[in-house]
Amino acid sequence: MTRPYGLLAAGLAGLVAAAACGPPPGGGSSVSVGGAAAPRAPRHVVLVSLDTTRADRLGCYGSTVRTPTLDGLAAEATVFEDAVTPATTTLCAHTSMLTGSWPQTHGVVRNGYFVHPDNAMLAEVLGAAGFTSAGFVGSFALSERFDFAQGFDHWDETFDLKIRPGDKVANQRRAEQVTDAVLAHLGEGVPERLFLFVHYFDPHTPYDPPPPYDAMYGDVPEGTSGGLDTLRVLTGERQTAVLGFPRDKDAAITEGLLPELVRGWDPEPSELERDLVRLYEGEVSYLDAHLGRLFDGLREAGVWDDALVVVTADHGETFHEHADCWNHGLGVYDTTVRVPLIVRAPGRGAGARVAQVVSTIDVAPTVLDLLGLEPGPRVDGHSLAPLLEGGRLEREHVFAVGTQPGARVERAAGEWRNACKAHAVRSADHKLIETPYMGLQELYDLRADPGEQHELLLAQPAESRAVAAGLAEALARFRASARPLPSDFADPNKTDQRELQQHDLADTARRLQELGYVEAGEDADEDPAAPDCGG
Repeated sequence: MTRPYGLLAAGLAGLVAAAACGPPPGGGSSVSVGGAAAPRAPRHVVLVSLDTTRADRLGCYGSTVRTPTLDGLAAEATVFEDAVTPATTTLCAHTSMLTGSWPQTHGVVRNGYFVHPDNAMLAEVLGAAGFTSAGFVGSFALSERFDFAQGFDHWDETFDLKIRPGDKVANQRRAEQVTDAVLAHLGEGVPERLFLFVHYFDPHTPYDPPPPYDAMYGDVPEGTSGGLDTLRVLTGERQTAVLGFPRDKDAAITEGLLPELVRGWDPEPSELERDLVRLYEGEVSYLDAHLGRLFDGLREAGVWDDALVVVTADHGETFHEHADCWNHGLGVYDTTVRVPLIVRAPGRGAGARVAQVVSTIDVAPTVLDLLGLEPGPRVDGHSLAPLLEGGRLEREHVFAVGTQPGARVERAAGEWRNACKAHAVRSADHKLIETPYMGLQELYDLRADPGEQHELLLAQPAESRAVAAGLAEALARFRASARPLPSDFADPNKTDQRELQQHDLADTARRLQELGYVEAGEDADEDPAAPDCGG
């Protein structure tokens, strides 16, 4: 049982009052208003997050990858074709998802930081409105020790798999085990109003789907590894080939990219890289199968018909396409920031597809709106409810932020630490990427060039300069709007941070390193001076 943390008392009191005036809970999916059927507030909320899952690897987004469960959900839901995550690593992106706020509002810089208790997490808000919440996660990156579980009544994070051979600790579990845990919990009884959060980790490295999914998309040579060590060595070799001089396999994560890598990248995959993509796709199909078991269990438990179901992802994964290859965190190309978003609201938008660009910070305000609740004062997202009815949002831009490299390019405490990393601003047609630590600006026309292979400021500077200038102004306003809550890194060398004594910090650092997010000693120093990177 997890205790609720840090409720925003005034904001939550207002939400509860709004709930009292809103539609009554349960009892069917619609009511009669003026002789016509109108949607009714759902009784339950189910939020499913597919870690490291690219939208372009799902059948309902046009892929040949087999995802019958998600395709079936899409047929009775609204599919958002252009959904963008605000951040490219797990904890930061999920905190945005469950608070409805930009990273520079909720304050979580990247994995390993604490979620500040003054954030109003979705489980807290729904708990104040009468929901019982249960969370099940597939990775240590969302561990309770980072205070991500704020507000959940039941929290399950029993990990049994190691990220790579030789790891001392278990950092993840497969989709089968996650689904088993959820179904066992549902078998103990379903509350009057349930908020269920389920996180699957499988598409994340290591790419190691069980049979028959390991050969579903072609024969992969025996012994081919999709593990972290393989990907890092491959990254070092790729970067060395572009630069013409050796680059360490871990340099990208510890030091970042270089302009020469971005400008000179060859997206053509090797045969090994094709095999790695096949294994990744097998992971997606394996996950989809166990998602089907989850959905069947929700039907059997009597939850499904009266549930608002949202399926999305925290971020994607770059394969061979860009210089941030075999990574998420360094870049903000669509390979890592374009994610699936499927919303099934009973009585609304079945089979609809929405082309307008949206963000996963819109998930929490959408859930609250469909329940008749008001968002809190630190919510930056918009409700997508009007889009379920064929409307539009009055919003020109959405944003995405890179979270790597780590401390070496981060601002000092008290500022927005990710200011020097890659940032992107999206309009309907274009994306501008600025990476201050490299002094690099890139502009892409996503309608003509969805793969982001033709950078317009190099190829067509005269025609593109005005577009870039307008987007740069929007990005500057976004950076200037930072109002982050303080968030401490779980550093084993600092013992004076909030409640750190209750955690095994050496274990925390080791687990994050084994997940590929933190290098040994990376955060051991005191806060660095603010880099001279603009922003």
